[in-house]
Amino acid sequence: MKLSAFSMMTYLVFVSLLCVAVSTLSASESSFNGLDINNDGMVSYDEIVTRYIEQHGGIDNSVLDTLRSSFLIADADDDGFVSFEEYNSL
Repeated sequence: MKLSAFSMMTYLVFVSLLCVAVSTLSASESSFNGLDINNDGMVSYDEIVTRYIEQHGGIDNSVLDTLRSSFLIADADDDGFVSFEEYNSL
């Protein structure tokens, strides 16, 4: 799938929000677990939005659109969740 410049920027925003620029598995697991609010081993779009609001004190529609677009890219198997394997492969 070829990404437009906007899609690539959206993807990069999502990646930085997830803090996946880590070099060790333990740091990656810790970051993933911080997003997995209900501890079910999967990160949902709602969990991403909740963590964003907690960190930034609110959210606007343009950020919601960016997060949704990026989430859909990260959810490689289209099951509505980002697994640790999907997260770790970003």
